[in-house]
Amino acid sequence: SKTVFSDVVLRASDFSTASNDSYEFILDAGGTVALLHGGTGNYEIIGVIIITGICTLVADFLFTEVSTFSDPKGSMYVPEPGMMTLVAAGMACMIASGFMALFSIAADTLLYTF
Repeated sequence: SKTVFSDVVLRASDFSTASNDSYEFILDAGGTVALLHGGTGNYEIIGVIIITGICTLVADFLFTEVSTFSDPKGSMYVPEPGMMTLVAAGMACMIASGFMALFSIAADTLLYTF
């Protein structure tokens, strides 16, 4: 669980001690922690979808509307803008997933400390 790793980092304890502390914390806090943890999971998924969508729309606009990429006589012409948009979407999804996972861990750590 993420709370175990947060405990290891914040208290510099070994994994088994952190695991016991985390388990006791979750038992004491109960449904509140589960609700907040589920909420950060939802924000993580929504964030990845929104970031990927925005980056995909911007990439599609750039590849189809900007003359640097859409002019067949240009040096940076993209012959298949759909495929490049798909590659850009994949890259955006990977980067957004990493960012939102970090955001989720940071939010869970703040919830754990308070």
